[in-house]
Amino acid sequence: MSLAQSELTASHAFRYDSNAYGLLFHLEVTESLVRAMVGAFSQKLAEASLEASRIFEAIPEHLPGLRKISSRVFEQWGALLIAQAV
Repeated sequence: MSLAQSELTASHAFRYDSNAYGLLFHLEVTESLVRAMVGAFSQKLAEASLEASRIFEAIPEHLPGLRKISSRVFEQWGALLIAQAV
C-alpha cells in the first residue's frame, strides 16, 4: 500500500502487510544535506524542470515541519524496537 507519492514518484513510502514499511526519502534531512543533494543531482533536477534556487528558498518553510514529523516517526519506531526487545 502506497503511503506517500508525488507527481514524479508513484511511491515515496509504502507498507507491506502489517509489519514492513519502506521509505524512499530522507526524514533525517538537514539544510546542508538538501544543498548537497541538489548539487549531486543537478542533472535530474534539470530533467524534471526543478530549479535549485526554488528548492533553497523553500528550505525555511518546509524543514521545520519535516523535523517534527521525523522526530515523531523515529521516536515511535524506537519505542516499537524497545518493546519487541523486552
